[in-house]
Formats: sequence, structure tokens, C-alpha cells
Amino acid sequence: MICPKCGATITDGATFCNSCGGMVKPETDVPVIKKGSSRFPTVAVLSVAAVLIVAVALFAAIKLSPPAKDKTADMEISEEVVEEVVGAEDSSYEPVVNSDGGSVESAVSVIRERYYDAQNNLDSYRKETYQGGVTKYFDENNSLVRVDDVEDNGGYSKCYYYSDGKLYFVFACIGKIENRFYFKDDVLIRWIDEAGKTHDNDRNDDSYLFWEENLLEEAEFLK
Repeated sequence: MICPKCGATITDGATFCNSCGGMVKPETDVPVIKKGSSRFPTVAVLSVAAVLIVAVALFAAIKLSPPAKDKTADMEISEEVVEEVVGAEDSSYEPVVNSDGGSVESAVSVIRERYYDAQNNLDSYRKETYQGGVTKYFDENNSLVRVDDVEDNGGYSKCYYYSDGKLYFVFACIGKIENRFYFKDDVLIRWIDEAGKTHDNDRNDDSYLFWEENLLEEAEFLK
């Protein structure tokens, strides 16, 4: 070891020079990087691992996400509901005989035919609008076919259908609550309530009799 001040030879690891007395700074170990060594392999491995982790996460997200809702199917269902306003039935329905000996079902079939005929020709009818949300439709013979009674704030709506001056069908809607009423000769023969339950000639039901009386009065008043 050589003294940096006087150039004298001194013992390795000595702190002071024996010749000039000067302090000798000990040599520190300097890290040596071997030729040809590189960090690239480590970085590459980490990059590949990160890509694999992201790919696995995306695959899991796709598999676990719920399937997209088919809006077209919803639209088709809605259109079917509109077309079948008259035809909604209770699955537990049992045929009932009318007071005239005919079945309620056969009478309802006639009502449906009249209803669809009125709906299909609605655009060709003469329309008159009155205050209070009342609209009347008349056919080419000036016969009343339909009356819409709609509350101004949209709370309820009722559609009354007539044939030869007599009420045969009423569709009543209060918000999302719907009721359907079928009449023959001024008698309520079928009521399908908001739950979809069918009531045929239920003369022992106070609600049934209430609807019959009130709807006939309203229909007569609106003519």
C-alpha cells in the first residue's frame, strides 16, 4: 500500500503513514459488475407475468358478468300484451253457463270479435273530443263505437265499447292496475280483475255487482 501524500510504502490497512504521519483513507470495496450481466431477463419475466395476470382477470370478469338483456324480446312481449287486452284469461277458469242457456265463453268470443273490429277500424272513425278528457268515436253510420274517459292527471282511464247502443266491453286502468269487464244485454257476464282472476256471473260477489252497476251508469251517461 502506498501513502498518497509522500509515496512511502506502508502496511496494508494502516490508518496513518509511518513516514509522514499523514492519515491514509482506507480503500472501500467497489461493487464490480461482471461483464455481460443485464437486468433485461428479470424485467421481461415480470412483464410477461403482469400480462398473464391481466388476461386472467379479464377472462374471469367476462365469465362472471350477467348476460345482456334482450330489449327486443321485451318490446315483443309488450306488443302482445296490448293486442291481448280482451283475451287475458285466468288459468283456473271453469266454463259457466249464461242465464240464457249459452256459455259465457261463447259470448266472450263474440265480444272479442267486436272489440278487434273496432280497434282495427279506429283510425277511420270520426272522433269528437270533449272537456274532462272524454273522446268519442263514431263509425260511418254515426253509431257510437267507443268512448275514452281519461282523468286529466293520468290517474285512471276507461275505454267503453258499444254495439247498437249497448255496452259490451270496458277496459279500466288505474296506474298499472287493469280490470276487464264483459257485458251482454246490460249484464256483466265476466270480470277479469287486477290479479288476472276470472269471475263469471258471480252474483254473490258485492264487488262484482258494484262494478256492474257503476259501469252501466257511467256508460249510459257518456253516450
